[in-house]
Amino acid sequence: MGISDWIKTIFIMVFCMFVFSPKPKEKPHISTNAEIEETAKFIEFLFVKDYKKYTHRNMKPSIKIIVVKNIPIEGSYKGVKDFIYAGYCFVSENTILISSQSWGDRDYLEHVQLIYHELGHCALNRSHIETLSYWIPASMMYPVTMHSRTYGPWKQLYDAELFRNQFIYDDGNLNNIPDGDLDRCYLNAI
Repeated sequence: MGISDWIKTIFIMVFCMFVFSPKPKEKPHISTNAEIEETAKFIEFLFVKDYKKYTHRNMKPSIKIIVVKNIPIEGSYKGVKDFIYAGYCFVSENTILISSQSWGDRDYLEHVQLIYHELGHCALNRSHIETLSYWIPASMMYPVTMHSRTYGPWKQLYDAELFRNQFIYDDGNLNNIPDGDLDRCYLNAI
């Protein structure tokens, strides 16, 4: 192997290092409180539109959405100390708090899910449903935000569950939930 072959080899190696090396991660865009509120209000508009689509009724919620850095709720959830809330609904005050700290860590579908979940409390008076099926939340009212890869493909089903209080049974049909029959409910995601 001559000198020119060594130079070619070194050039190719250096070229490949620059072309194929991982790029430095871009810092995520930090949303201002005004941007978060604007996005949340747009998602609330979508919520009202979906409500009409599923129930054939109109709704005009008068919910106040406030963005704060951290939601000042103390306590734990399922043994997790200092659980960080992404959103919290004060039903008696028709107010939703959104944490700007956790907003930036989420993508658009997770924002939609968060706002729909909190509006489920404030506008629809729904409580949490902690039912899992095959490790997948069976309800939009599950108390922890799902990843968008779980929520996205099943958004219509989660919307039907939220607005009509309907689940998917093992036969794949939407049916009203008989009392006490929550364990049979699941999303056929696997």
